[in-house]
Amino acid sequence: MLKRMKVGAKTDQAVGTREERVREAEAGSCEAAPSGDALLEIQEMMHEVTMQVSRMATAGKQQAAASAGIAGSLMEIPRVVQDTAKGAQESAASAQQLAGLAHELRHVAGQFRLSAAQNEGR
Repeated sequence: MLKRMKVGAKTDQAVGTREERVREAEAGSCEAAPSGDALLEIQEMMHEVTMQVSRMATAGKQQAAASAGIAGSLMEIPRVVQDTAKGAQESAASAQQLAGLAHELRHVAGQFRLSAAQNEGR
C-alpha cells in the first residue's frame, strides 16, 4: 500500500507538472500572437518603405534626365548665338554690297542720261 501511495503521489506530481506545462504553453501562445502581429506590421512597413525608396529612385532618374536635357540646351545656346551673329554679319555685308551696286547703277544710269542728252542736242 505504501508503494501505491508513492506511485499515486508521483502520478499526481506528474499530472500537476503536465498541467503546469500546458498552462505555460498556452500563456506563451497568447504572448506570441501579439509578437506575430508586430512582425506582420513591421513587414508591411518595410514593404512601404521599399516602395517609397523605389519611387524616389525613379524620380531621381527622371530629374537627372531632365537636367541632362537642360544642360544640352544650355550648351546649344552659344552655337545658336554664334550662328545668329554670323548671319547678321552676312546680312550686313550683303546690304553693303547691294548699296555699292545701287550706287554703281545710279552712276551708269547718270552716264546714260548724259549720253542721251548729248545725242539729242546734235
